[in-house]
Amino acid sequence: MMKIDVSPDMPMYNLLKSYPYELSGALSEYIDNSLQAYLDAPEDVKSSIGQLEVNIEISLKDKHSQFIKVKDNGVGISSENLQRAMKPGFQPAEQSLHEFGIGMKAASVWLGREWDLKSSPINEHKTYVLDFDLDKLIRLNQREVEVKESERKKNDGSGVEITVTKLRDISEEEVMTACTDLHDVYQIFIYREKILKLTFTLDDTSEDLMNQKVRKAPEPLNYPNAYFTKPTWSDKGLAFKYGETKLWKEDISFDFNGLPVSGFISVREEASPKSNPGLALFRYKRLIQGSESKEYRPKALLGTQNKAAPSKVYMELHLDGQPISHTKGKFNFDEQRFLKLLKDHPVVKDYIEQAEAHRPTYEADEQVISCESKEEIKKHIADYKKQHDSKRKKASTKNTGPKANSGKKEDTKPTTPNPVSVLDHNDNWDLLLPSIFNKTDSTKLNSLIVEANSLLIKSNPYATCFLLRSIIERCLFSYFKHCGKLSNIIEWEYQKQLRLKEKKKEDTSSAVKIKKPGIDHMIKWILADGNSSVFEEDEKDCISSVQKLSKNVSVMNGVVHQEDFINAYQVSSIRDDAYPLLKHMLDRISLSKQNEATVEPQVS
Repeated sequence: MMKIDVSPDMPMYNLLKSYPYELSGALSEYIDNSLQAYLDAPEDVKSSIGQLEVNIEISLKDKHSQFIKVKDNGVGISSENLQRAMKPGFQPAEQSLHEFGIGMKAASVWLGREWDLKSSPINEHKTYVLDFDLDKLIRLNQREVEVKESERKKNDGSGVEITVTKLRDISEEEVMTACTDLHDVYQIFIYREKILKLTFTLDDTSEDLMNQKVRKAPEPLNYPNAYFTKPTWSDKGLAFKYGETKLWKEDISFDFNGLPVSGFISVREEASPKSNPGLALFRYKRLIQGSESKEYRPKALLGTQNKAAPSKVYMELHLDGQPISHTKGKFNFDEQRFLKLLKDHPVVKDYIEQAEAHRPTYEADEQVISCESKEEIKKHIADYKKQHDSKRKKASTKNTGPKANSGKKEDTKPTTPNPVSVLDHNDNWDLLLPSIFNKTDSTKLNSLIVEANSLLIKSNPYATCFLLRSIIERCLFSYFKHCGKLSNIIEWEYQKQLRLKEKKKEDTSSAVKIKKPGIDHMIKWILADGNSSVFEEDEKDCISSVQKLSKNVSVMNGVVHQEDFINAYQVSSIRDDAYPLLKHMLDRISLSKQNEATVEPQVS
């Protein structure tokens, strides 16, 4: 019977219990050993094996009989290699997937207190079995374990089977996470080269947990060069595109630490803040950093998470030979120097700029201006600035001219409502919202207006206020949808959130884009510098109406939330203030008379 020396001192193995593993990291040690042995085998051996299959079986349901079993159909461990495989710290001559000489032992001791190894070498007719019981070895102060030999049956395949028992505390959640992580780590071997089949089962179920979506590089953007700017003189961004359409994916290579680095960079067709790995760093085709579940999107290279680049830029880089941690979870080199090298790379700089400048929402709203070159873009921006300055100058002249020279005292409304004046206000909505305005492409808005025409303000001030707010909000929404401005409002509000969070030094990743802007968002956007032109020739009257409404939104919100009081005079005043704005918007979104019959709402 053969014996194997597993020294140094056995208590050293106890230290491995605190090794900084995660479950996926420990299990990957077994896969690395099987995979590297397969890759090192002669071609005829690999051909006889076919696809390498590694099956991981975990049983947690019975606390007293839990186990983890890892079995492969590979080349196995020969009798002469068993001693080296079990000797802690024995390192192979060349760097590879298993280069530290401690992986299998460290992983096994980290997972449980006892483990069995069964090896059936492909070129031998024997099977070797050893039992490593850490508690027993320490108690008896033994440094050797016995290896049992048996003749292998003719039809028995080759490979290694490791069973770990007396497990550490492992949850089902850890198992599911490990499964996803391993799927990412070996994606090249599984999907591109198709030399590895990895299966994963839990608690005697036949369901293969590795049956997940195929891991592949995201689709690259097919688009011209993009350019985006937010001028200091306007809150509105300007989006451009120039040059020929091209596929934004390109090979890159450079040297780092005297070793070659190769791979590619791309800008994703679809941004994905949650699932974009960012930088996927491989070593000997094994993923080390940057998976969908544990993305690697360094701020020093791609910027903060509120930027576009972290969700759009994808890089796959192969850093063979670079030093890694003993757990193979990260690279052990000067990360900041590496990132600076990337940031200064001309191709990487171009791709990050493209990711930031490409604006899909502007493209969807047909707000991206096509140009031949950057020089043409500069001319467009200069023209926009002239138009903007001219409008501001014109508006300033209108506001200060006639009023300043009239010598008349400005009329002001009493701040305290006069109940008697209710009689002076028209209680019939039809005069303000005539029937021609009842027909829009919004069924909800049509129904609200019809209901308003049947409601008396004097008798129902609270219900009317609620209804008026709904009409204004729905009308604004339909109007901006008609004008193609909804995405502008959503982006504007999002950027405002980011600025506020950055000012307060809060986590900007908690900022969210509103799906449907409310009345507050839309009114604030209108009053922001540069957005008044949305009302065309009625700009002056509509902006005046919006300014008055902005002071009344909180009042209407208070009524809606049953926090404030209101009377008929106040409701009538708000309605009158809103009229110029409503008239302009309803004029634009009303359907033609020819189409009125097809869209008239059914009112019972």
